[in-house]
Amino acid sequence: MNFLYIFLFYISYLNMYHLLDKYEKEGFYKKLISLYKNCFDYIKVFKGNYSDEIFIENGNKLLKALDENIVLGIYECPLPYKRLLTPKIIEWMKNTNRFVFIKDTCCNIETISNRLEQLKDSNIMLFNANGQTLYDSILKGAAGYSGIMANFICKDIVWMINNIDDKDAEIYGKTFAFYSFIENKAYPST
Repeated sequence: MNFLYIFLFYISYLNMYHLLDKYEKEGFYKKLISLYKNCFDYIKVFKGNYSDEIFIENGNKLLKALDENIVLGIYECPLPYKRLLTPKIIEWMKNTNRFVFIKDTCCNIETISNRLEQLKDSNIMLFNANGQTLYDSILKGAAGYSGIMANFICKDIVWMINNIDDKDAEIYGKTFAFYSFIENKAYPST
């Protein structure tokens, strides 16, 4: 339950962050701190384009500060900071045994395949946020979908994932790929 609370809180507030103007951001941080201090630390530690070494150093500080029973997920947030997880960071995440979720936004099936291979024999599940690569990523072992199109066609996505071996699943996958072009036109306001 602690993981879900932190993760859902993080997603709902960080997704709104880039929509706030500079005058609202101070209030945003105050609210974030007052509601859940550890979540605020989580955002501070992982935002920005640091080297892998600094990212891991900050991540280790966060893990020491959090109750060891709290597991974490990470979101390669597309805005306002686009930072893809490197193999080195993914290896660190595996070795901590604290992460169970990656929201992947790389939008590249080769990178997703490499990540899934690296995540074998770990507790970390990769959820694809890109509809264009969703079908192929599920075939290769992704745990599911965590993208904006779930707000519009969630039953169809669930059907495709649960019936990936069905002959019609590929048609669904191609349809999601097409819909994803629409999603990208006005992200994040979609």
